[in-house]
Amino acid sequence: MKKLFVLAIAILAMVSCGDEVEFNSPAMQGKKDGTTWKAVSYRAYIDENGKSIITGHNNYETINLQVSSFSVGTYLLGESNSNIATLIGSNLEEYSTNNLPDQDIELYPPDGIIEITEFNQVNNSISGKFWFNAYSASGTQTVNFSQGIFYNIPIPFSSGPGLMSCDEAVAATATAAELYNATNPSDGNFATVCNGYKNALMDQQVACGDDTGILQGIIDGLICENETDYWPRAIGNSWTYNTAINGEQTYQITGTETIDGLNYYVFDDLFGGPSWLRKEGPNYYVRAQFSGSLPGYQFTSTPFEVNMIKDDAIVGETWVSDVSYTISYIPEPGQPNIPDSDVNATYTFEMIERDLTRNVEGVDYNDVILIELVVSSGTTNVTTQYYYSNNIGLIEYITSEGANTLSNYTLN
Repeated sequence: MKKLFVLAIAILAMVSCGDEVEFNSPAMQGKKDGTTWKAVSYRAYIDENGKSIITGHNNYETINLQVSSFSVGTYLLGESNSNIATLIGSNLEEYSTNNLPDQDIELYPPDGIIEITEFNQVNNSISGKFWFNAYSASGTQTVNFSQGIFYNIPIPFSSGPGLMSCDEAVAATATAAELYNATNPSDGNFATVCNGYKNALMDQQVACGDDTGILQGIIDGLICENETDYWPRAIGNSWTYNTAINGEQTYQITGTETIDGLNYYVFDDLFGGPSWLRKEGPNYYVRAQFSGSLPGYQFTSTPFEVNMIKDDAIVGETWVSDVSYTISYIPEPGQPNIPDSDVNATYTFEMIERDLTRNVEGVDYNDVILIELVVSSGTTNVTTQYYYSNNIGLIEYITSEGANTLSNYTLN
């Protein structure tokens, strides 16, 4: 039976962690469902309806904070409130503090606070903090954002309360574009320069309008971060490993499948049974259903899903997948029946290192991340280390049985 991750899956205690929110100037960040969230572009502006908006984007998700004005004060969030917090996910699903939970689900109502602590008229910037609980339009999904801060977010004001003029905005965009065009994508400051250009374009949209959509087209075409794909997905992709106990093993993507409205790539046999892979923003989810044998019995599990990779995690950041599944046993002739077993396990992942160069079987792989997984169930803990190379995939994984190394791969 193939065992790429079977030890970690089959031997399945909550592990909690916390890391302080740190920020530079300007910044917008906090904790989304307990995981660090940090914007790479941000702005504050007044929309065509006179609403004051503070927005941040992390290349995958967007947070919008709408308040009645930029005046220093506390703005309450909740049902039918004109002050609204929204989060738009990478799948374009919107969570809002103006959405209510499904009546069949007894959950707390949407709520939150946006507190503006400073409006700096000299620097034309705004600072404050926020938290909120928001729901999807269906009311069946929720998101929690805590420890939120926005600091020195620029506002396109020229002087006093007047909006930046269109001419001023066009000039600022031209300056930002010139710097962007002069900066090589390999430059360490490229992301900062690119996001500065993006912010200037958004300011121009506010000051001048964008009826033709030309400015939005430029914004949508800007890729301010290097494209990352630590598990490339395409039909026919395959990875062959020299494993510690099973010799040479190959794992191939054979097709696609939609399950519960989510699109997955299907592996032939990744976990010793059916396995599926999908990517949503920086997160790579693996759905697994393993099977195997014991003396006198065959066994199989119900499906479960874990967040195997979070490619934007900083070193030391952790994330957790809590899973529950049932194992069923099929006796061979003459063996007694064994009742089903319910398993609850916690998968705790940690980003150990980033930007590594690792030599595997004589090949140097660059842009490598190292993720450590600890699977906990009851008093049992199993640790596995995974090395992923950008645009290649998993190049090595280390279990208690030894190292398993990539020897060949095919990517389409």
